[in-house]
Amino acid sequence: MYRNTDLRQHQYFVAPDWAGGVYASPSIAGSRPGAIIAGTWAVMQYMGEDGYLASCKSIMGCAKRIMAAIRSEIPELYVLGNPPASVVAFGSASPNVNVHAVGDAMSSRGWHLNALVNPPGLHIACTSAWSK
Repeated sequence: MYRNTDLRQHQYFVAPDWAGGVYASPSIAGSRPGAIIAGTWAVMQYMGEDGYLASCKSIMGCAKRIMAAIRSEIPELYVLGNPPASVVAFGSASPNVNVHAVGDAMSSRGWHLNALVNPPGLHIACTSAWSK
């Protein structure tokens, strides 16, 4: 596909300082391959603008409820930053709480969280499935 390895090396993307740990991708598209983009387009055609906006409001409401619950009901955790969209990251506010152990316990209860390493934390990407 490439004339030589020097050209191919520019295809890869690596972010060693990402909060989730080293992120590497074999292409500039990262974790967004063409099939997912095509599927997204098809869903947008099906939902229409009104359906899309309703879904966004529901998803954003879910993220705001999770943030509010962490801030007001779980003093051992804190929200990382001020998330502007649907991904909420949180860490441990207590030296007695291992946030990754919290993630393991939540996984066993059906939650789908991703670990962060700098600082140690977890994040959840709120989706329409979570917003119900």
